[in-house]
Amino acid sequence: MNSSNVKQLTIAVIAVLLMTFLYIKTQAVEGKSYNSVLNNLSQLRQLDASLGRDVLRSRNELLSHYDPLVLWMQQLREKYAEITAGTYGIYHQGNLDIDQHLDAIQETILAKEETLESFKSHNAILRNSVHYIPSLMDQLMIRMAEHNAEMSVVVVLSDMVRDVLSYNTNASTGLRLHVINDYELVARYVDRFPPVLQEDILRLIQHVEVVVNEKQVVDAMILSLTSPSMVRKVDRLSSLYNRNHEALVQRTNIYRLYLYLITVSLLIYVAFIMWKLKNSATKLRRTVRDLNYQKFALDQHSIVSIVDSDGLITYANDKLCDVSQFRRDELIGKSHRVMNSGYHSDVFFDGLWATITAGDVWHGEIRSQKKNGDYFWVDSTIVPFVDSTGSPYQYVAIRTDVTEHKRLERALFKEKERAQITLESIGDGVITTNAQGLVDYMNPRAEMLAGVDFDACRGHLLSEVLNIFDEVTHKTSESPINACLQKGNRIALPGQVIVNQFTGKEFAVEVTASPILDRESVVVGVVIIFHDVTELRGLANKVSYQATHDALTGLINRREFERRLALLLESARQEDKEHALCYIDLDQFKIVNDTCGHVAGDELLRQLTTLLQAQVRERDTLARLGGDEFGILLGNCHLNKAEKIAEAFCHMVKEFRFVWQDKSFEIGASIGLVAIEANSGSTTDLLSAADSACYVAKDKGRNRVYVYQPDDEELVARHGEMQWVSRINQALEENRFELFYQPIVALQGGKEKMHVEVLLRLRDEAGKLIFPMAFIPAAERFDLMPAIDRWVIRNVFAFCEASGRDDITYAVNLSGASLSDAGLMGYLREQFSNYDVRPYDISFEITETAAISNLSEAIHFISELKILGCSFSLDDFGSGLSSFAYLKNLPVDYLKIDGGFIRSIVDNPIDCAMVESINHIGHVMGIKTIAEFVENDEIYTCIKNLGVDYAQGYYIEKPKPLSDLFKEK
Repeated sequence: MNSSNVKQLTIAVIAVLLMTFLYIKTQAVEGKSYNSVLNNLSQLRQLDASLGRDVLRSRNELLSHYDPLVLWMQQLREKYAEITAGTYGIYHQGNLDIDQHLDAIQETILAKEETLESFKSHNAILRNSVHYIPSLMDQLMIRMAEHNAEMSVVVVLSDMVRDVLSYNTNASTGLRLHVINDYELVARYVDRFPPVLQEDILRLIQHVEVVVNEKQVVDAMILSLTSPSMVRKVDRLSSLYNRNHEALVQRTNIYRLYLYLITVSLLIYVAFIMWKLKNSATKLRRTVRDLNYQKFALDQHSIVSIVDSDGLITYANDKLCDVSQFRRDELIGKSHRVMNSGYHSDVFFDGLWATITAGDVWHGEIRSQKKNGDYFWVDSTIVPFVDSTGSPYQYVAIRTDVTEHKRLERALFKEKERAQITLESIGDGVITTNAQGLVDYMNPRAEMLAGVDFDACRGHLLSEVLNIFDEVTHKTSESPINACLQKGNRIALPGQVIVNQFTGKEFAVEVTASPILDRESVVVGVVIIFHDVTELRGLANKVSYQATHDALTGLINRREFERRLALLLESARQEDKEHALCYIDLDQFKIVNDTCGHVAGDELLRQLTTLLQAQVRERDTLARLGGDEFGILLGNCHLNKAEKIAEAFCHMVKEFRFVWQDKSFEIGASIGLVAIEANSGSTTDLLSAADSACYVAKDKGRNRVYVYQPDDEELVARHGEMQWVSRINQALEENRFELFYQPIVALQGGKEKMHVEVLLRLRDEAGKLIFPMAFIPAAERFDLMPAIDRWVIRNVFAFCEASGRDDITYAVNLSGASLSDAGLMGYLREQFSNYDVRPYDISFEITETAAISNLSEAIHFISELKILGCSFSLDDFGSGLSSFAYLKNLPVDYLKIDGGFIRSIVDNPIDCAMVESINHIGHVMGIKTIAEFVENDEIYTCIKNLGVDYAQGYYIEKPKPLSDLFKEK
């Protein structure tokens, strides 16, 4: 069954299903059901009315029993059940309003049933009392006459009985109150009745009271049972049901209309199908005629045969007989084995038969044998014809004689095989194209260079297969094929690059393209040779790259940076352009190196390099100048814009968090910015200016940009400090530092060892003595203090050993930088080992600021040396904001009170109080105190009275050369 028949059948099935659905919908309205529901609702009204009527009759004692009431109530329930769940029940039929009204009627029926039960009991009580009162009254009247009861009370009693009987038949509020007054009056006068009658009188009063109360209850129940609410609810339900029925009728009419329309449409569709079948028959006759013509044409050109499902030939055209030299009668009824040449294996024919018996077309070449024994080749296409079950019932074979083609093919194959082996053996890449520039051959070397597979590239333009770039500009080179095809000459392209599409690797090649000519010298294609010179170029490029780039970050190095800086400087002078130079020094880099090692420092530099490269413009130059210093050249950039760019660098580095193992570090960058203008000095001047501006940025708080200005005072001061660097280094080399000392004396009596502080001076080139405040700031700024501290330690230890004095404690100052020097502890141990010096003769002084800035290092350093026997002083104590908070964590022996408090202690009560507090807290913690800058007798007396332990200053003694201690010995 074809797709058209399936489609028609599907349409027919859908139409029948739809018509069935619509027919069912048209039967949804049933008059019998509708009339039955309305009749039941009418009967429900009648039953409710009958119940109310008999309730009134029962109250008026027209009914002797309650069976009719029970019967009416039972019929009400049954009729409701028939309406809701009977044969034509309308409950839960899809209309929520009808369901709600039915629920309301059910609640009313249940309420009436409950009220009826109460009515029966209360009405019985009322009847009993009403019947009993007259009988009891008659007895009382006779007995009251016998006992001569007072006439007045008899009258009152008679009035009560008359009134209560009237109230029973004609109840009203006034009469009820009157009856209540009567029996209350009788109850008050009961003592006036003869004693033997008083009990009956009270019993009569009780029955009167029962009538009064029960009459009101029974009347309320009658009112509820005879209420028209049931009728109203049934009427509303009837109205809703009528509306619902009318809507259903309307929908049913619409369904009938749809059914009619679909029936008409189906009839039209059937007529259309009949018309199509008639046209198809006409086309079929025309198709048969055309097929006969096509068969005739095919017989004239091709070898045609037909075999049945058993493989026996049923038809052979003249062409087959001519080529095979068999007569037609020699072929009909035979299999094709009659022409089998024995060239193909059984497996070949098994595969052929497996294909066509599966209903698939087979195409291939077969070598057959003529009747005279010669061979011939045919290009065969075998098409199976299948029946309605999908099984082939015959096979049509269409063949073309390709014997001559096969002979030429074998000859060509031999030549091609020879050329193929040659091309695959050479070391150059070879690609050939046809006259349209489409690739038709690639040797393995070309595939390797381009990173492509020949089968995927066959029939594509060379530019689609690989891109050739200029080695210098890296721009795409013009295709050599186009030039070769147009000019017909050999084209050479030295200095080219091929990018391997699979690996991305680049190969340096020399390209030559030559035209391929046919016998008439017409260009029929192009052969392109790629000579690989990658290794030679790589060696040259590697040497060039290593000479100009930093090995760690891959950025250009200082040498190449200075060369490019010179080019920008020349551009500024020649073309009057303005450029900018950024000199970047990382903040806190040393912390990463010291904390995590140089491997972490190297990784930090690599990560920051990646960040900076992402921020730098394409035309700018980023270089690593050494250590943690970077340089950026901003071409064609005004100073204001350059400052914004530098600020962006600063912000980026500040936001960066370097994470190494379980530690996270915040890194900053101090940037010096210099404009490169026509009047700028040499490259050395520019680098020096940028370096100075960078360190001014560090002095101002780090992580900021400082713009160089020639007349800037800070830069001038910075330049002076930089001059001190070379002078300090030279002084260290020439040993021109000198040691002085100043005594520290005890104030509170007692005999102690002599205590001196070792001080440092520098002898300049002219022999002049220079005080520390002139060169220490520069030494601290340029990280020279560790070297100076080591010089002092080595020379103090040498002096101690040479002097031979064991009655002196030498206080040696250490800088904050030395506290962070991981190698200082080992250096001190080495010096103690080299010199005959007792550790308890050495005391080290560190400033409070340095200790707090390096608190953990300070605590570790002090603890290690105290184990050896050294003592420690905390210098300038009180200068920090959190002095006392940190003091308890530092195991020091002496507090040197900041000189700022000592100088004005006599005149300033606050300073005096501070000194007193520091002294007191020190003593509480077992730490001795030393007052610095004691310059007169008043200060001396004041600190002594406060209980300070030691004093030091010009009043005690001015500093002297350390060598004088030899003389004092």
